[in-house]
Amino acid sequence: MIETWLKSDLKKAVQVKQLSGNLFSGDNGGNLIGVEVLDNGSPATLTGGVTGYIIRADGATVTVNGTLDGNKASIVLPASAYIVVGQVSIVVKVSAMTVGACVAYVYRTTTDTIVDPGSVVPDISELLARIADCEAAAEDATEAAEEAREAVEALPEIATIAETQGMIDDYYGR
Repeated sequence: MIETWLKSDLKKAVQVKQLSGNLFSGDNGGNLIGVEVLDNGSPATLTGGVTGYIIRADGATVTVNGTLDGNKASIVLPASAYIVVGQVSIVVKVSAMTVGACVAYVYRTTTDTIVDPGSVVPDISELLARIADCEAAAEDATEAAEEAREAVEALPEIATIAETQGMIDDYYGR
């Protein structure tokens, strides 16, 4: 897990910092964002719950509960924080007080098409087309099986007709 620690002083405005590391799509719990909170240069006395607000590039806000240890508040980013590629804003609050903020960028680590040494895994539209082709082939096979079953059921009647025809031919000497 990558830890990023910010410093904040209750007597000064919260400064939004650029996260020194980057975030990558598909991660989960890969980043801890912590804030050491001071009160006029000395460790602050803090009480209450810690909440992190992660505002993704799509405008959605992901909330996460954090931990408070003395004057240090921290959160761990959940999987939902890494889903959308683009800039994220991260705010850490203790009770209702903002104690730290930073911005970062979520980089894409995979695309919809995965290339392996032997082939290309199709994108979703191609995959759906292949599924539709398989379903059509299965329906055709079911119809052919039904026709074959009907032909097998008709065999005794055909045999009777053939046997009768053979008797008639024998009678007439054909």
